[in-house]
Amino acid sequence: MNWRRLRLLVSQGLLSAIFASCDDGGIFVPGIDRGTLRLAVTDAPADFAMNVVVEFDAVEVKPVDDDPIRIDLEPDVALNLIELTDGRTAFLLSDRRLPEGRYEWIRLVINAQAETLGQSFVDFVTGERFPLEISEEDEAALQLDRSFEIRRRERVEFIVDFDLRRSLIRPSGQSTSFVFRPALRLVDGELAGRITGTVNPGLVTGRDCSPFIYVFEGADVTPDDMDWSAEPGDVEPLLSVPARSTGVGNPLTYRVDFLEEGDYTLALTCDGALDEPDRNDVLRFQRTRSVSIEAGEVATVNF
Repeated sequence: MNWRRLRLLVSQGLLSAIFASCDDGGIFVPGIDRGTLRLAVTDAPADFAMNVVVEFDAVEVKPVDDDPIRIDLEPDVALNLIELTDGRTAFLLSDRRLPEGRYEWIRLVINAQAETLGQSFVDFVTGERFPLEISEEDEAALQLDRSFEIRRRERVEFIVDFDLRRSLIRPSGQSTSFVFRPALRLVDGELAGRITGTVNPGLVTGRDCSPFIYVFEGADVTPDDMDWSAEPGDVEPLLSVPARSTGVGNPLTYRVDFLEEGDYTLALTCDGALDEPDRNDVLRFQRTRSVSIEAGEVATVNF
C-alpha cells in the first residue's frame, strides 16, 4: 500500500504533548471513505530570541466545492518554535481522518493578541517578554494555498516551516508587542531533501561577522536580502540559516532541511545580523553555490 504523509511544521519541541492532544479519532462523515492527514510544525532558525511561543487554536482544511473543515485543538497547543530547528518537527495533527477528495488549502488558527501576554510571546536573554500580535491583514499568511488529495486508506504528510527571522518585526516607538507577520512554507514530505555543508573560517573573519547561508529558488540566482516590501518578481530568499562554529580554526557547519526537489542557489554572507525583514538592506555575499535537490537525499555544499 502506498502511504503518503501530511506533516505541517511550525516550530520545534513539545512532541509528546502534541501527540497526546492531537492524535484523536478524527472527523466522521457517514457514507464517505476516509484517508488521514498528518500535520507537523518546524522552524527555520531565529538568531535573536530565547523563546518564541506560538499558541495554536485550530487547523482548517478546505475541500474543493465544499465548506472548510475546522479541527479544534483541545486544549490549545503552545509550541516553542525555537526548539524546532535542525530537522526537528512537532505534530499539530497526527493521522487525522478526513473525507477523501481534493483540497485547496490548509489554514492555521493561532492566538496572538497584544493585550494577552500568556498566549503567544517572545522571550529574550535580558528577561524581557513581549506579546506577539498578528493583524487581520497578516492573518491571511496563515492560509497555505496548495492543492492536495486525500485518498482512501492513504496518509498525506505536509511540513509547515515557520521562518522566524522574517516573521518577527521588532517593536517601534511606544509599542510593547512584537508584530507577528507569518512567513511560512508548505512542503510535501515525500518530495523533500536537505543540504548540509561547511564554511571555511577564512571566509567569515572579523569581530562583527554573523555568518548565514541564504537559500534561493533556482540555479545561479544573484542573491539579495529579505524584504517584506519587495515587489512581485524581485529576488527574495526562500529561507536563511546560521553557520555555526565547531571550534577555533575548524570549519563552520550548517544545514537546510525540507527543500522540495529542484534547483537552488546558496549564498554566504557575514551580514546576517544586519538583515531586518521590514526594510531593504544591502548585504555583502562572499560566495554563491548552485545545487540540485532530490527527494530523500542529502546534498553536500561546502564554502
